Amino acid sequence: MTGFTEIVKLLLDYGADPNQTDCIGNTPLHLAAVTSKISVVTLLLKAGTDVLSSDRHGYNPLQLAQTKLRMLQNCQGSDMNKVKDQVHKIVGMLLAYLQKQKDACEQIEALSSFCSRITLSNTSDQVQDDLKDLLASIDSLSLKN
Repeated sequence: MTGFTEIVKLLLDYGADPNQTDCIGNTPLHLAAVTSKISVVTLLLKAGTDVLSSDRHGYNPLQLAQTKLRMLQNCQGSDMNKVKDQVHKIVGMLLAYLQKQKDACEQIEALSSFCSRITLSNTSDQVQDDLKDLLASIDSLSLKN
């Protein structure tokens, strides 16, 4: 489905609160993170959304992205190209977040390197190994707003 980015931009232009929550505590960024809408994540970050805002279950959008990666790690036998595509989308969201941070050049470079590695992976085992390394590196991200 297209048009999400345009709708979010319009709402933000008219003063919508990027930190507004729904009945279970999800912000627009939570929803964009779980649906891998990178362009929406970027717009919300530029609008000043709170990256560390927790939903009712205590998860922030970055933790949801990590959870999605862990789920992909358990997709043995799945279409490798679909897994790689999802990983690229999630890494894209993380890169959008890091580009907002000062002094994140090293982390941006590391995540970009993982994108390249996963692109070049030819087997499901290689993709799974790369995902394992990616998750380990994400744990070391500095999560500040």
